Amino acid sequence: MRFGIYIAAILLVLSCRRELTYVQDKNIPDLPVVHAYICPDSGLNVVCRTLAGLLTEDQPISQALFELSQNSQFPLQSNYSGMGIHSFSNNPFKAGDSFFFAGLIGTGKSVFMRGKVPNKIKMTGLDTFRRPIAGVGMAFGVQLKFTDSAAYANYYRVYFQKRVMYYSFDSADKVTDSTIKVEIIPVYSSSLPAVQNNFNNYTAREVLFSDATFNGVSQTMLLYTTDKLQRSRREFPLSVDVVVECIDKALYTYYNTRNAHLWQQQSISQIPGVVQGNLTGALGVVGAYTLERVRIHFK
Repeated sequence: MRFGIYIAAILLVLSCRRELTYVQDKNIPDLPVVHAYICPDSGLNVVCRTLAGLLTEDQPISQALFELSQNSQFPLQSNYSGMGIHSFSNNPFKAGDSFFFAGLIGTGKSVFMRGKVPNKIKMTGLDTFRRPIAGVGMAFGVQLKFTDSAAYANYYRVYFQKRVMYYSFDSADKVTDSTIKVEIIPVYSSSLPAVQNNFNNYTAREVLFSDATFNGVSQTMLLYTTDKLQRSRREFPLSVDVVVECIDKALYTYYNTRNAHLWQQQSISQIPGVVQGNLTGALGVVGAYTLERVRIHFK
């Protein structure tokens, strides 16, 4: 009886199999992909490329002109730098500035949006620790303290960057060279603001949270990494940068949905979700953020 059920199950699976011919780029919309990130005291660029299909690669778009206006002043204009990068010669933006972004791509596609640079982050302290974490073991982490502004709904992004020295050896097991590399390492948080954002389950590269639970007051966040940060013959950790960004809502939504989309692409049980941008006339996102960086050196 069991053998008969097994044969029936095989026949059922075979009867449901069907081969389809992939029609390349059949459902690809004719839209450019635009990304721009506005941060005070940093380079100001717009990346403009074509939308890629399943079996194709995206291509840079050179025929485009972008403008950025600061607080309704005379707009800055971009210059093409190659590889789909359109650069602005200077960056006058400061925390709290409003901006208007517009672009003309190709022979007639236009994009535009309005936004505001978030407030400057007010960090009040950062302490490091090594302590046992359930399911991880002894972990390196930080206790981050900052003050949130009550005047606005604020959104935050935190990630860790490790600077590490890598050593190369010859056949005689002698050091022949060394290289310093910067890597993003896993970061997690069990603090309430991070736990309330379910999208943090989709990535270990960053922690995203809003001020919904602590608006206008000082907040302490505990964050830790599963990277052991231990010295070996082949690598020597030099430092870890704790990077804290105050991001606008457009970036908060974009990062969350992007992380979910990337995770679902690797899942056999879920269909990838839609990455939410904020542009009219193009895919992608134009957002703004302020940044604070604290470097922790290892002795």
